[in-house]
Formats: sequence, C-alpha cells, structure tokens
Amino acid sequence: MSTMSTNISTSAAAAREDARRGNGKFGEQQHAEAPEGVIALPKPAHEQPVLVTFILTEYANTFDASSGEETAHVEVDVRDILHTMAADELPTGDDVAWDPSSLEHAAIRSGLIDPGECSVMADVTFVDEDNPVFVYAESRRTAGLDAPIGTVVPLAPAKQHEEVGKMFHDAYQEVGPRTVLRRLDAGDEAGLRETFQRVHDVIKSRVETAEFKGYDDADDFDAIIALNSVSTAKSDRFRDHALDVSATLTDRLVNR
Repeated sequence: MSTMSTNISTSAAAAREDARRGNGKFGEQQHAEAPEGVIALPKPAHEQPVLVTFILTEYANTFDASSGEETAHVEVDVRDILHTMAADELPTGDDVAWDPSSLEHAAIRSGLIDPGECSVMADVTFVDEDNPVFVYAESRRTAGLDAPIGTVVPLAPAKQHEEVGKMFHDAYQEVGPRTVLRRLDAGDEAGLRETFQRVHDVIKSRVETAEFKGYDDADDFDAIIALNSVSTAKSDRFRDHALDVSATLTDRLVNR
C-alpha cells in the first residue's frame, strides 16, 4: 500500500473515531460546501416559508363598505396553517379565484395577525402562478401529499402569552387567596390539595400541546410548578405553603 493510501485510510479511521466520540468534527464536515460537481437540491415549495400579505382595513361605518381605510399591510408565513388543510381545500390551476377566509380566520385565531378593530383580508384571492398559496399547493400535489400534513397551528408568542394569562385567571377563581383562606379555615386540606393539583394539570396539559412552543416565560413556568407543589406539601406546613402559592399565582397574574 502506498504512503498516500495509508494516510487516507488513517484519516478516515480518525474521522470515524471522532464521530463515535461525539466531538463534533463529523457534524462540521457535513455542513461544509458540497464536493465539486455535486448540486444541492432546493427544498420543495411546501417546505419553505409561504409569505402572504394581510390587509387590515378600518371602517368608520360598519354599514358602509365605502368608508374603509387600509391601516396596515402585514406579511406572515402561513405555512403551518396550510399544512393543516387537505390539498382539495387549496387553489388549483382551474380556479380563477380562491376564498382565503379559512386562512384569515386561522391567522387571527393563532395570533399571527392582531386585527384590533380592523377587518382582515389575505391578498391571495386571484389565482395565478405567482400566488404563494397556489405555488405551495402545487408542490404538495406534486409530492403526493393530498392529506393534511399538520394537525395544529402553533400560537404566536403574544397569543401564547395571552392564553396562559387566561388560564392563570381561571386558576385564580379557584385558588385565589380569599378562597384558599376560607377553605383552610373550614379545614378543607384534602379538598384544597385536590383543587391545586387539578388546576395545575389543566394548565400543564394545555401548555404541553403542539399549540404552545414549550414554556415561553420562565416566570410562568415557576408559577405552574408552584401550583403542583401544594398537593405534596407536608401537613404541618400546608397552610403557609398553600397561601404562599396562592399569592405567587396572584402576583404573576397581576404583573405579567
């Protein structure tokens, strides 16, 4: 074997050993430029951002369509919304126009668009080769992806924050300081343990769905964990602990 062949074999063996040990060299090599003569294929359109402009219009008179004034144009990546639609819900080459109302409703519901007092219209009504939703749809059909490829649209950060706030508000109705103090004075330790645990489980089960991108706020996470701790608190400290956690929830709800 030649010296050059020996060196190449040695280098290859060293690279495999580096990869086995997890020192990162193998990964770095994978992100290097492609070898000469190899062309990297672009991602299909349905795997790339689908940017749609939403027009917000404010009306001085809700009964007069001519009183509208456009207040903003907002560009949003609607790919996650389109993923939840079947291919036959998307525009085709035979369509002259496509009803984007489902897109508009989903964008508002997920918090991608904040309409305020405005009406919202997605600027994709007319179907042509430049229509981003049409381009996405054709890519899905070409790939044979006729069924939805997503189940839920993740909430935008502001919407996620709002939804957690609503859950904290609902929790406060059950374990706010006045309610907890009243039940403690009535000797309802067992019932309070169960209530705190149930309130925690309801919030946790929602936050850990695909709608949410984990625990977006560390203070929210701490408040949720605190709710869970009441169910296992020692009886000789239960009163103080339950009141402390109730106060923590109240403080988080007020200051978030």
